[in-house]
Amino acid sequence: MDVISIKGAGAAELKPLLTNWSLTDSEGMQADRLTLTFSGSESQDHIPASGTEWSVTVDGEHRGVFQISAISEQLHPAKLVVQLTPAKFSVEDKSGFKEPRRRTFPPATVLDVVKAVMEPHGYEVRVSPELASKPTDHLNQNEETDSAFIARLASKHDAIAKPIDHMYVFGKRGSLSTLSGNAQRSVTINLQDVQKNTAKIAHPSNVRFKGIKAEWQTPETGNSGTEIIGTEPYYRIREVFKNADEATQRAEAKLAEFNRKGQKFTATLNGKQGLFAESVMNLEGFHSPRSKGNWSIETVTLSGTRTAYTIQVEATRPT
Repeated sequence: MDVISIKGAGAAELKPLLTNWSLTDSEGMQADRLTLTFSGSESQDHIPASGTEWSVTVDGEHRGVFQISAISEQLHPAKLVVQLTPAKFSVEDKSGFKEPRRRTFPPATVLDVVKAVMEPHGYEVRVSPELASKPTDHLNQNEETDSAFIARLASKHDAIAKPIDHMYVFGKRGSLSTLSGNAQRSVTINLQDVQKNTAKIAHPSNVRFKGIKAEWQTPETGNSGTEIIGTEPYYRIREVFKNADEATQRAEAKLAEFNRKGQKFTATLNGKQGLFAESVMNLEGFHSPRSKGNWSIETVTLSGTRTAYTIQVEATRPT
């Protein structure tokens, strides 16, 4: 029985020739990635068009709608490797998604800026409510692609921005699934799910920053100062900000980032349903008391053949 299903123009001809595949689902900035390898000379007789949309299901679970972004042919032995991404893509790139731009944005809100940048590419934009009305200062896009510019804006708010299916979502970690219309999942992992010698918990260094210092200086007035968030030991941000509000905002985001980076769980699992980035994961049956409690999945990489697959998972939680 096939564990992976691909549907779309040209997929039916290639599906019987599929030998290997890999799908990475991450809560990070990078768009999800799917690679399909088709073997045999016949595969090179059915090369799909760039930008073609394929809907992908693994083990009965919908994993998203992807667009073909790159194709390569191996001549001997004959193979066809197709790479797909949820990002809007076409060879012509009529909307200029991959084009570096130089432009400015007047003071507005996070929602205004994300919409202004991403809606022209055909995305439905969704921004989490706690960030949508956040004010933005005068912003400069300096020879950056639109996705790089929005990623930089997201980092200022300790947020994530990425395409999911036909949407572009911008929100705090843990909120992207909800923004995209998917319910946040919970899954239990036990000893039988884990391949031997792969499950590990990494503990952070004892030296952890508990506070942030951020300097600011306003050129028009000459006023300057240092905003301090949290307690010792402090981490000092190298960038000098334009005013106290911006310095405070960045310091709060940086401290939130440090607080998120605690224990990390990694493992290779047998094929199992329910594992998505941002899912809540519980471990059962392990001896270590540190395994207990909720873990937040950051990245899952599914890979396999037509009939079997494994999952590499990375999950974290604060200490």
